[in-house]
Amino acid sequence: MGVWMSFWPKLVLAMLVSATATWGTARAQKTPDDPLPTYMSTALFPSTFVEGYIASALRPLRDADLQGDGLDSADVEIAGKRAWALARSRVASEFVLLDLNGDGSVTADERARAALVRRRGFSQLQDRIFTGWDSDHDGVVTLSEALSSARPYERDAQVADLMRFDADGDGKVQASELEAAARRAFAKFDLNNDGLIDHEESQKVRQQARRIVETVAEDRRAACELPPPGKDDLIVAFGVYEGNAIPTVTVAGQDKETTTAKLEIEPGDRPLYVVVSSYDAMIWQVAGATSRMSRLVLISSQSTSDGRSAAGATGLPGDKVTIAGPGECRGYFDRSDSPVGVMVRNAMTAALGRAPDVMAGAYSVISASVPSLAWAKAKTPRDQKDTPAGYDPQTWLDASRYTPGGVVEIDPAAVVSASPAASYEVLPGQMGLARLVSSGELVRENNWFKVVKPIPRFPAGLGGAMAVSFVIAKGVPAPAGSPGHSCVTYEDPAGPPPVGAQCRPPRGGIAVQGK
Repeated sequence: MGVWMSFWPKLVLAMLVSATATWGTARAQKTPDDPLPTYMSTALFPSTFVEGYIASALRPLRDADLQGDGLDSADVEIAGKRAWALARSRVASEFVLLDLNGDGSVTADERARAALVRRRGFSQLQDRIFTGWDSDHDGVVTLSEALSSARPYERDAQVADLMRFDADGDGKVQASELEAAARRAFAKFDLNNDGLIDHEESQKVRQQARRIVETVAEDRRAACELPPPGKDDLIVAFGVYEGNAIPTVTVAGQDKETTTAKLEIEPGDRPLYVVVSSYDAMIWQVAGATSRMSRLVLISSQSTSDGRSAAGATGLPGDKVTIAGPGECRGYFDRSDSPVGVMVRNAMTAALGRAPDVMAGAYSVISASVPSLAWAKAKTPRDQKDTPAGYDPQTWLDASRYTPGGVVEIDPAAVVSASPAASYEVLPGQMGLARLVSSGELVRENNWFKVVKPIPRFPAGLGGAMAVSFVIAKGVPAPAGSPGHSCVTYEDPAGPPPVGAQCRPPRGGIAVQGK
């Protein structure tokens, strides 16, 4: 009992911060000493010294800040993708242990035989896991089915929470900013100011838990104000991380990536009140039986300059579309039974007066049908012969690993969004590179791209695995915008210093045809 009681304050803080992380934008506007992300708050337990706490608080930032210049949106994006990769690796490892004959599928018999040599209780646990993996309920699980069920641990997906500690608003969180926030949080619970969380102070935290929970619940209800549904409306909620395709227009500005997916409205008589939520800035292409739509609410974790969701829609008139404002139900979820999914459901229930009738999520989609919420992913192209006109084949094939749905032409005037949609000057990501190579502004050699003609800006979103290396040719001006995590060097010795710690131009330079 004593061990449990000593752990209780740590558990309470973890739950509190987990409950408030999604609503951090709204709370930050009210409370400068907002609760910290879960992996930071869990270090506040008895016998914790401030020095150890600060070190543990900064560690996630150090790990995620790939360039060492402050945590930014590109770092957050790759941290999120890495969290999903880790989740898939855990599922793959478990799958391999169950696939006794190595044929790439697991039968119920294999699962049962594997359970015989595993720990006590494994059989019941694996029954639940196996059932969750078997999405088509045919009694056989393929690796693809298993991987589609992967979900990151909450602690692996919380780097984005650190961005709210960007005190000077420059788009980057420095260690000094996070340390200042962590010291404030520690001081809040270090009641005698001796640099140590003792047993009595941990009990004080426990006593405050109910009051904090009530405050969080009140803030959450206030942060989710949505138009009321009609009494006959079917309420549908769908969450995704991103769309599988890149639109030719942006709703988040030239230096941020926007993705897109289709929202197909199925035939029926009952009117629909649909809430779609995404992590990415996103444009939803609404089609089908659109006369059923009484309201479409767009929510994105990305924001426009005025704090509203960076999201848009085509196929509906503006009076049927609501763009969520700062803090309103900002909850990216890819699974309705996840902690964030449950919080979003509760917030929507409080805001709308009743719970969603249908709710689901997915990580990445090319299309979703409403109200069934059946969804599909784009198939990744494998052959350069499928390259559309105007794109370099090899670079297009590389880009298709990240955006298998390709590029979708969208008229900016057709988009309903908080800020006016604008055509991209340069397409984001590696799709932008593929177009620039084809048009002759870039020359490619392996993973190096030489800028041989002026381009308006670097393609947005070149972070993490999509990062490349640029050489700016002599006499060519440096592009505007951010290269993300990409390396940038200059052919002119008198040019600016390289961007990127490990940035070195290829030996012998890059050959340019005709020179």
